[in-house]
Amino acid sequence: MKQSLFRKLTYKKLSDIKLDGNIVDFGGVKQADYHNLIKGDNSIIVVNSAENTNPDILHDLESTPTPIDSGSCDAVLMINLLEHIYNYNDLIKDGARILKTNGNIILAVPFLYYVHASPNDYFRYSKQALEKMMKETGFTDIQITEIGEGAFSSAFNLVHRFFPSFINFFLEKIAVSLDIFVKSMSKMLKKKYSGTEYPMGYFIKAVKNDSK
Repeated sequence: MKQSLFRKLTYKKLSDIKLDGNIVDFGGVKQADYHNLIKGDNSIIVVNSAENTNPDILHDLESTPTPIDSGSCDAVLMINLLEHIYNYNDLIKDGARILKTNGNIILAVPFLYYVHASPNDYFRYSKQALEKMMKETGFTDIQITEIGEGAFSSAFNLVHRFFPSFINFFLEKIAVSLDIFVKSMSKMLKKKYSGTEYPMGYFIKAVKNDSK
């Protein structure tokens, strides 16, 4: 199955990070393709409520705590998961609980994205909401970056499902090129258009605070 532009850009960000040690992937799939993108000497444990994902730990993600010891993990992944979790704050807090001091949490969430139930789709989070969530849970060194080039790329990502792959190949290149062109023109015309106002989603990296 061909990856969406949102997924490709998310995976690109994952390929830029390095994580060592024990990693817990909440909501992932055993041997997910993005696991191999993460650099470092690590091992990944998958926690999921769906049996068909072949998780290491079968557990309802709406129910915390997860059966993992506190302070036992070096990193936590939640990739395109939080929008499907009604009790998302509880899950983030549980992620912080199982992390060692100075451990990393990595999240990716959609924003301008179609409704996709797995089995439920509850939320979309703004950059401000994500930052507040991370701070209130005790995370520091919070880095939140937009996923996407701008309005045209995000619009393409919303409608790409309706077209065959060979058309999407060209539409994707046109959409990305238009965003780059409009950004350059906006500087010349002194119009505000950075592309960050129309994110497909956000990529978040944060560190567990020593005091938590």
